[in-house]
Amino acid sequence: MPAEVESMMYVGEVPWHGLGTYVGDNPVTSEEAIISAGLDWEVELQELRTAEDEILVPSHKAVVRTSDASVLGVVGNRYKPFQNKEIFTFLDDLVKDGSLRYHTAGSLRNGRKVWMLGKVGNAEIVPQDAIDKYLFCWTSHDGSGSTHVAFVSIRVVCMNTARVALTEASDAGIKIRHTGELQKKVESAREVLGFALDEFMSYENALKTLAEFKMSDSLAEQYVNLLFPDSPEEDKETSAHTIQMRDYILDLMTNGIGQKIPGVENTAYGAYNAVTEFITHHRMVRGSNPMERRFEASLLGAGNDLVQNAFGILRNMAGAQ
Repeated sequence: MPAEVESMMYVGEVPWHGLGTYVGDNPVTSEEAIISAGLDWEVELQELRTAEDEILVPSHKAVVRTSDASVLGVVGNRYKPFQNKEIFTFLDDLVKDGSLRYHTAGSLRNGRKVWMLGKVGNAEIVPQDAIDKYLFCWTSHDGSGSTHVAFVSIRVVCMNTARVALTEASDAGIKIRHTGELQKKVESAREVLGFALDEFMSYENALKTLAEFKMSDSLAEQYVNLLFPDSPEEDKETSAHTIQMRDYILDLMTNGIGQKIPGVENTAYGAYNAVTEFITHHRMVRGSNPMERRFEASLLGAGNDLVQNAFGILRNMAGAQ
């Protein structure tokens, strides 16, 4: 695997990003997914010492992957590592009764981040335009973030992927800090699923409201101006890039995948899909593996932030509170 995605597996249909190793169509448990995704390794904390004098650094420790002795991060003394098998197994009860089906799992940036994505249902926003609903569970082993369970939608017609964002909080969902017992902090899988389905219902209703809200040319211009605002400190190059981004979104609002579906074109829902398509399929990223970078950005990085911002702007316009 190239640099961004260290290892990855998928079950069933090929993901939108086309990454990972196919492991069949049958449902898998978290243990099977962890092995197939190359996540069957553990981390431990080790003492830090200075290179020259071997002086102990008492305030911090190194997070080390035991399988290859690679250092994934440096953390404070209160940090408690969670193992990959701990993070995902609590969802297995949902797999057993068919409520959740693992779809993808993998490791990013040489093990610093790991994730698992499981499908929990679908919904139709307008006729012939469905979204699939997923639970997204991820953590970092480098000390950069908590363990999260969040909610993701994937628009079937074009595989646009977006974290569900019902508030302005970027960490919507369930967040568990690395400072205690994981199993004591996480809710039962059934409660997590119930919370997720409630969130999805609110998200689905918000998208349907956006689909009912017509976007005039002037509102479309206002939307992209809010999404990519001018800055008084912009130089000519930055200003040109801002204008280019606005034009790109405006073009996708007309010519993007699925925009001609009745009920999508010239609506706030279509405007939202233009941004999710841009982030998932078109956004320019640095590096030799743009699809991998887009995958990470759409769910964990700046791409997700832009999608959440677009959703908030459009909800305000449409009054979808």
